Amino acid sequence: NVVSAAVMRPMMAARNSVEALFAKRVWRWGLSCARASEQIAKFHNADTSAHFMAGLLPALAYITLFRELQRICRAQQNTAPPPALIRQAMTRYQWSTSQLLAKAWNLPPRFSALLLAAERPAPRQDHTPLNDGIIIGTREVLRHANQRNLAEDDLPKVVQLNSQQIKLVRESLLAMLRDEGRSPARL
Repeated sequence: NVVSAAVMRPMMAARNSVEALFAKRVWRWGLSCARASEQIAKFHNADTSAHFMAGLLPALAYITLFRELQRICRAQQNTAPPPALIRQAMTRYQWSTSQLLAKAWNLPPRFSALLLAAERPAPRQDHTPLNDGIIIGTREVLRHANQRNLAEDDLPKVVQLNSQQIKLVRESLLAMLRDEGRSPARL
């Protein structure tokens, strides 16, 4: 997982001041989702490394889409893309871009399967370690940034984890997010 994060980090680094804050936030979100997915996969005796890497792919998809929108809008209109367009593109193309990245990197088919199961869960299986990791990772990043997010009482209703498992994942993420300011190399 350290290798996955080390390989991914340079691609997530800001290329210019326009994307600096966006890249920083997306990396924090991606790493939180990856770490949560990894821990939840461990509870399910699933491949923790694959879940960690799959948890990073949506963040890489976001930065890829952001950069592509910047490039297209600058070339066509010499302006930055409006925030609504960025949001719409990310909502619509996040999963397909994640799949394309997995294919472009020649990742084993299990990565595509993890992404597909998270995007389109099978009937009667709305939860996967990746889904739950993204939910908890997103929630904790928002909480850490003092942003509105899922209420404490609602979290157990939307993930398939017991209260002890939720506590363990949250504690790990909170420690990681707290350490971010002191040790930039960790994130």
